[in-house]
Amino acid sequence: MRQNWIWVVLVIAALVVGYLGGQMLSSGIPDDVKKQISTLQSQVKELQDKLTSSSSSGGPLKLAYLDANAVFTQYKGTQGAVEQFKQEREKKQQDFDKIKKDFEAAKISSKDYEEAAAKLQQELQLVDLKLTSEIQSKMLAAIKKIGQAKGYDWVTQKKDVVLYIKNGVMEDITGAVLDELNNQQ
Repeated sequence: MRQNWIWVVLVIAALVVGYLGGQMLSSGIPDDVKKQISTLQSQVKELQDKLTSSSSSGGPLKLAYLDANAVFTQYKGTQGAVEQFKQEREKKQQDFDKIKKDFEAAKISSKDYEEAAAKLQQELQLVDLKLTSEIQSKMLAAIKKIGQAKGYDWVTQKKDVVLYIKNGVMEDITGAVLDELNNQQ
């Protein structure tokens, strides 16, 4: 499995280094520059060799991707977190309604009202962050477990990174991650 874009970059780099090296060598460039060009050519060759035969498994790179948004929305634990957030939001709304009544009855100042409302909003955001980060941690653990079990060198997120996938180059592990997460419950 080769990454065409990596090959293109390497070939272009090799051609540029080769062309410039040939041009410079024919015009009497100092020995230290010749040595640097030779080193660069060796490094390009090493990178080409690594790309064709190197990975943690000793063969070509094994790549996978997943649709993290689908995993997040279809994970059974997400619904529980949403319900927990709704309950917390209802509690905060009741607290806010009480503060609003106190403000309207002139029991608290405008400044106290704004501070209390901001504090409630901040507390709600912290609950959301906590619930989301717990789900993300579980997702990452499942991805790592599947990645290691199947010998992937690299797992990426489809939405943000993968714009095109040639059939057979990368495997979609969205379903496997969902199964892993939902079977933990």
